[in-house]
Amino acid sequence: MSDLKIVHRAEEPEAEQYKARTRQKLERSLVASVLAHPAQYPHVAAKVRLDYFADGLSRRIFETQGELYQANVEPDAANVRASGKLSQDENSQLVDLCLEEDGYNLPMLTLRLCELEADTRSTTAQKAADREHDIFKKFSMLRDGLTAAESVLQGAIRKSKSERINDVLLRASERASGKRKPFATGFRTIDGMLSGGLAEGGLSFVGGFAGEGKTSFALAIAIYTARQGVKVEFLEGEMTEDELHERAAEMHHRHELVKWLNEYEQIPLDIIPLAEKTPARLLAAVEYAVVNGARFVVVDYLQSFAQMQSETDRHYLAIKNLSAQLRALALRHAEKGTMLHIMALSNLNRTEAGSGRPGLSSLYGSSGLAHDCTEAFMLYSDSSEGARTQEALTGHRAVTVELVKARNGQRGPVPFTFTGASQTFTEAV
Repeated sequence: MSDLKIVHRAEEPEAEQYKARTRQKLERSLVASVLAHPAQYPHVAAKVRLDYFADGLSRRIFETQGELYQANVEPDAANVRASGKLSQDENSQLVDLCLEEDGYNLPMLTLRLCELEADTRSTTAQKAADREHDIFKKFSMLRDGLTAAESVLQGAIRKSKSERINDVLLRASERASGKRKPFATGFRTIDGMLSGGLAEGGLSFVGGFAGEGKTSFALAIAIYTARQGVKVEFLEGEMTEDELHERAAEMHHRHELVKWLNEYEQIPLDIIPLAEKTPARLLAAVEYAVVNGARFVVVDYLQSFAQMQSETDRHYLAIKNLSAQLRALALRHAEKGTMLHIMALSNLNRTEAGSGRPGLSSLYGSSGLAHDCTEAFMLYSDSSEGARTQEALTGHRAVTVELVKARNGQRGPVPFTFTGASQTFTEAV
């Protein structure tokens, strides 16, 4: 041991310092979990070693910092030197930059984990399913293709029964006090039917035929939610970022894009176009959004991320597998106490829905989604020639938003008027 003395942290750190230390410990725990199981997480372990531990000195610094954390010691460069764990030559090589927190940034690490392992597991499950002829076994294989990244993020330590009871009581108390409440949509009748709004920890679907206004409907809810101070992320897989901003400007600022962008800069809403349309990329983007504080996430739309195959049954299974993973993600964060809701859009076609208006059976028929959702909306309008002529003359279209599934609340139709020029939905009087 050198003459340097280890400096201990204060016994009662401030709240922000405590949060920072907790976050750093989680980051290190995440990395250590991956490195401790290289056979279980081969792709992630290799990537972490390459990106974070390119040389032996970096690894020894990491391990020494871990020991200092356990001893409640500040893991800075001076204390690493004073620990006596490094040789004289290694001490001379040690620079403060090796210990920067950004080197183990949790959001970026989470993104890497999800992308690498989710893609690997999804690909492995899909290849196994390709070799299987029984449709039910195919489905089972795809459902069992859960990612190793999810296991790492959940952690190896399961909460005790008493801890879970305390969590339930805490959430009940927060709901009673108004600290936790449903996510209001901004549409009075819908919020009334849902006893205040969309459920936290839930997954809702907005379904409809192409061109019925699903994106505008979801964007209106996203903007309303962000205006209430909730952080929202809108993950777009079809339209460009410019198109979405122009649509938002039409909705709220009479086509004045600059005014909308000024508001967009101020509210907690992020519109994120995803060029890479794979299930792994989408799941990683949702996880990344939540890690960064998003509490309401919109996915537009499921089919664009489901990696469609030529065979109908495989398309069905890919969408079903993706919806199940989104639901699992929402539930996992709910168990942690995080207020989160995911809204996913789903396109229908008239062959699947039949000649009548779409309903809950349309979700089953199109992609088997209805088991996974807490709420489901169907958008439909009159497609007769007279209705189309009327819309061409007035710019208005009568649209019904039918709440076909509601775990907490009522079901039924809500009449709206959709105005194409402003992309707005207003409740019909």
